[in-house]
Amino acid sequence: MRRKTEHIKQVLRCGCHGWLVIVEDLGQCYLWNALTLESIQLPSLVLNQRIFSCVSSSPSSPGNLESLILIFFCRSSSFIFCRVGDQQWTEQRFTDSCDGNVCFFSNPTCCNGNLYAIVGINGGEEKLLVIHLNPLDGRLVVCFHESIPLYKDHSDFFGSYMVESCGDIFMIYLLFGGKLFLEVTGVEVFKLDFSTMEWSQVRSFKDRAVLLDVTWAYSYRVVNPETEGNRIYFTWSDRSIYEFHVEENTISVSLPNPDLKSPWCFPIWAMAPTCTRLINHEHTNDIMPYPEGDDEAEAHEAGLCRLPLEILSSIASCLMLHDYINFRRLNRTCRMVAPSVRIRELGRNSLPPLLMFCKRGEDKCKFTDPLQQVSYVMNNPNKLNDVRLCYSKQGWCLMVQSNAYPSMLLWNPFTKKTIPLPSSPYPNDAIIGCEFSCSPDSPDCAIRLMCYSAQYIFLDYLDVERGTWENQCCIEWKALKLSSSNNLVYHKGDLCFLDSKGTLTLCKPYLFMYEVQRPCGCDSFYQSFLLEANGKLLAVFLGFMGKWVRVFELGHFAGDWVEVDDVGDKTLYVSHMASFASTATEEEMKNTICFPRLWGSHLVYYSLSSRKYCCYGSGVVIQDFYNTKELLYSGWIEPRW
Repeated sequence: MRRKTEHIKQVLRCGCHGWLVIVEDLGQCYLWNALTLESIQLPSLVLNQRIFSCVSSSPSSPGNLESLILIFFCRSSSFIFCRVGDQQWTEQRFTDSCDGNVCFFSNPTCCNGNLYAIVGINGGEEKLLVIHLNPLDGRLVVCFHESIPLYKDHSDFFGSYMVESCGDIFMIYLLFGGKLFLEVTGVEVFKLDFSTMEWSQVRSFKDRAVLLDVTWAYSYRVVNPETEGNRIYFTWSDRSIYEFHVEENTISVSLPNPDLKSPWCFPIWAMAPTCTRLINHEHTNDIMPYPEGDDEAEAHEAGLCRLPLEILSSIASCLMLHDYINFRRLNRTCRMVAPSVRIRELGRNSLPPLLMFCKRGEDKCKFTDPLQQVSYVMNNPNKLNDVRLCYSKQGWCLMVQSNAYPSMLLWNPFTKKTIPLPSSPYPNDAIIGCEFSCSPDSPDCAIRLMCYSAQYIFLDYLDVERGTWENQCCIEWKALKLSSSNNLVYHKGDLCFLDSKGTLTLCKPYLFMYEVQRPCGCDSFYQSFLLEANGKLLAVFLGFMGKWVRVFELGHFAGDWVEVDDVGDKTLYVSHMASFASTATEEEMKNTICFPRLWGSHLVYYSLSSRKYCCYGSGVVIQDFYNTKELLYSGWIEPRW
């Protein structure tokens, strides 16, 4: 039976299987399934508070007589609940304190008969809320735990979601940045250990997929884990559907309804309640992308050395330079069949820049040559998993970690050389920008860090040879409108960066700061990058999902921007970790901009000559970034030996 809508006062979602709680003008309240049109009466409800969420202890069948329907308010000291068949709602306080108002920071989620959520009490620190039923008196027991998951990277804005999946509780953070908070800068996933009530970071979802929208999170088992599992699908403020691959740390965006006309509301997910999916248990084993442990690595090495020498030599002759070097490092036999003269023949700087992936929580770094479509893996310099990449230049990386000394170091992954640095005066998580004045193995190298606090931005300077940090200036946070990751550029003695509004700031010697306003026509940009090319300062601005691309050069008097459409034989490599210009190694890549994005397995680049996006080696031309994959937590690095 279809319901009339003219008397409906409020509609509350109650799970992912189409169930809604309908509240009418006169207080009539009932469950209604939008998919099956089934209706179940609930006690009357007169609303005098703003409702945050409604949840059922049995999400797939809230009409079950044993199921609880719970309603939580935006900021309140109590909540209400009922069962199907009850004559009235029951009110219960969260705490004994009369002013213990609870504010929800995540959607409440039921798992194994208990309810979980991240909340704050009286505006204080976040806590884990757990509610379970006392079988003796039928009352709900409320507990608060201090343990909450903390996402690893600074973000201007984030969305937090709690989801139940196959008897486990997960916390998912979507991190956003950019001018309008439309750019996804990271996704962090944590799992709750019920025995210790502690959280641990998750690197794989195996045979599961998660659906997120503006208010709810759902999970389900997939039929084909290899092609459907390990994925988080979510919607945001636009019409797009985002897909994040947990193991690969890639994100792609699709536009399923490009002709949808305004006005439109935020898209939400719904799952059919009668849907039964068959699971192929042959595909539910853990999929480990790389060997874990020395024993397995040694076994592979021993098997390789049992091959005939002529086959080993043939293998070595087919390797790219970086793989060839790693092959020689395996053992004496590999060095015998792969002489070192090959390195000199290929040349030190013959390789194009690589994409380097290093996410905190991972104990390995992944390097991808997008032109050759090959990848390889290398241990972090200290073989710990609490390290992240901050910046790269001329083959060197600035790596930071916590709970270790040194907590900051310079690393060249091609030579394996490391340079320990003194710890910064600020927490490593507060670093939002970095820059080297020259190659770190040079005696004149200086490092500049941009760090944030609750109220200020700090610019610090380190002379690598002398080894002491000095604060150069302190600026109010609100005055700069900075995003969570910034390309700092040391240009003609000035430290330069773009803020989230597109304004260029030049920090000159003696603490003098100069600003250049955003170029005309770039009011609604989506991403921005700053770099140096041919001794000139360039800014790259992109429209939403790459709908347009414009490149500007700072004028001679540092007072205005001049648009350019030709950078000669250079390729501009842009990413949040590092942006720079490099001489193109192939004709196709001249006068282009490379992004950390793939179309299938092909690198996406923009040709300034044709004003089109191309997919390297495929001949395919695309209109924008839809249906491409962005490699999060990655940055470009120039191979240097």
